[in-house]
Amino acid sequence: MFRPGPDRVIADGYFDEGAAVRLPDREYLNLHEPGSVRALLDEALAREVFPAAGSVEVDGWPLFDAVTRV
Repeated sequence: MFRPGPDRVIADGYFDEGAAVRLPDREYLNLHEPGSVRALLDEALAREVFPAAGSVEVDGWPLFDAVTRV
């Protein structure tokens, strides 16, 4: 999940629908692109952020750097 915060914005009418943007360097991730979603899922799985069962809400911002470096 991506939420707005200091130096971080999500689509709000100014940016494309599905955008997550880090403002200081204007790094951009389009969450509507299947490749972006797959990269986020792969990174989350590599970091083992999911429990064995049940549901969980994961903060996407810590995964942002690893996904945008690709």
